[in-house]
Amino acid sequence: MYCRECHYDLRGQDVPRCPECGTAFAFDDPSSYLRRVPGFLGRRVQGIRRRRWFLLVVLTAALLCGYAEAYSHMPSLRNARHERLLSAQTLKWIMAVWMNYQREHPRQHEFDADVIGRAVGTRPSPWSEPTEARRRATLAYVLEFGGVFVIPILAYLIAVGVLFRWRMRRIGFAALLVAALVILGCRYANETAVWLYPGTHAYLKDYVFISGVNLARSNPQRGMTIAAYDIHIPRKHARLTIAYGDGHVNHLWWDDRAKPLFEAQGIPFPEGLE
Repeated sequence: MYCRECHYDLRGQDVPRCPECGTAFAFDDPSSYLRRVPGFLGRRVQGIRRRRWFLLVVLTAALLCGYAEAYSHMPSLRNARHERLLSAQTLKWIMAVWMNYQREHPRQHEFDADVIGRAVGTRPSPWSEPTEARRRATLAYVLEFGGVFVIPILAYLIAVGVLFRWRMRRIGFAALLVAALVILGCRYANETAVWLYPGTHAYLKDYVFISGVNLARSNPQRGMTIAAYDIHIPRKHARLTIAYGDGHVNHLWWDDRAKPLFEAQGIPFPEGLE
C-alpha cells in the first residue's frame, strides 16, 4: 500500500497518516491509499491533480472564452425563424432541386413546379403554417450549432472528473452517448427537423412560378429571368424574394430594381406594391 499523494510505502505503519507528506488514510478503506506505485502516466496525473484548482480555473476560463467566441460568430436565432428568411430558404432549395433536375432533363426549358414540389417534399409554409415552420427552423438551428456547445462541455466534465477523481465509468459512457446523439443530430440537422415537423405542400402556394419563360442553360439571359417570386408582402415597403432562372435567389426593394425586371418580362407587378 502506498500514499496517494507522494507514493510513500505505507506498509508497516501503525498510525494512519503518511510519515512523508502527512496525508491521512484508513487501513480499512482501500480507496484512501494506492495498492501499487503508479507508472509514468499515473504520476503525471497525480501531479496534475495536485494543481487541480488552478487547472479548474484555467479550463473554466478557456471554456467560457471559447463559448463567447463561438457565439459571436453564430447567426441570430431570430433570423433563423423569420418568415421571410424561411420563405427564401425554401425557394433556394426549390431552385437547387430545379438545377439538378434540369441537368438530368436538358430539354426541359420551362419550370415545372409540380415536379419540383414532389422532389423537394413536404415543408411547412412560413405564411400559412407559421408555428410549424418556426419550430422546424428553431430545431434545425439548435441541432446545427448544438455541437459547438455540447461537445466542449462534455470534454470539460470529463477533464474535471479526472482532476477530482470522479467515478468516470458511468460518466464517460453517458458523455459518449450524449456526444454521439449530438453529432448525429448536427450531421443530419435538417433531416431530424423534417422528421419531427414534416409539414405539408402548402409552401408551394407561397410562390408564383412564372410560366412560358426559357430557363435552359443555353439562354444567356436566364440570370436576369424571373422564375418565381414570393407573393406574400406584409407591408408596402417590404422586399420581394425573387428566384432567377440560374438558381440565384435575391431580395429586392419593390420600388427600385424589382419593378423594371417584372416589366421587362411582361409580368404584372404584384398587387399591393404599386
